[in-house]
Amino acid sequence: MPYSKALAYDPYCVKALYRRAAAQRRQGSRAGLEACASDLEAALALEPANSEVRHALAGVQAELREIKRCVRRRDRGRDRSRGRALA
Repeated sequence: MPYSKALAYDPYCVKALYRRAAAQRRQGSRAGLEACASDLEAALALEPANSEVRHALAGVQAELREIKRCVRRRDRGRDRSRGRALA
């Protein structure tokens, strides 16, 4: 990933962190969203006043919360169906 190379030269480059986060978000996986959040948190630590990064991080965190909610609901449904089968 080109942004990772840029960050190897300058790990404090907010622009590269933000763009790598955007690329990870487009992966569409939970792991990609978690990596995206990590990069955005690092960018926000470097530039706390950056509203674009703050807004993107809030969106990613909301997506991750929704995924976790869906997984919990799915797992509860599995537990209930197993209980009926065992009874």
